Amino acid sequence: MEVLTVGAILSFSIAALGLLSTGAFSTVTKQKIKEKYGNKCAETGKPGPLQIHHCVEQCMGGSDREENGVPLTPGPHHEWDNKTQITGIVYPGIPINECPAEMFKNEEVRERIIYRYENNLPLVKSISKSIKRHEKKMRKKGKKHYRGQGRRR
Repeated sequence: MEVLTVGAILSFSIAALGLLSTGAFSTVTKQKIKEKYGNKCAETGKPGPLQIHHCVEQCMGGSDREENGVPLTPGPHHEWDNKTQITGIVYPGIPINECPAEMFKNEEVRERIIYRYENNLPLVKSISKSIKRHEKKMRKKGKKHYRGQGRRR
């Protein structure tokens, strides 16, 4: 009889629930994207801790193909995540309805997102908590943010 460790049981349980598969870029794809940009941030041109940003967000049906990725440092990565989910403008500043089909998981998802964008409907079901926290912090600092001038109370 085979004895399973607690870690093995937890790993199996998490995988069975689908929580282990995040749909992120593969290690090979990440490396190709970084090399394509010379291991520098595409926004700032600086080397540093790079994160691979989905130009079309995963929550908006973005694919995990190389064409949909760009290396960004944490600051610009967070800013582009916010901007894309709120405005529908994807890196490097193009509207989501002008993105090539390769950036989406499939044509059905692409058509749905473009319909929502063109009809001024929310692109995601809800704005993530991190975006709300970021906006709250910007309001406290008195800075403008992506939703306009900010709400003053």
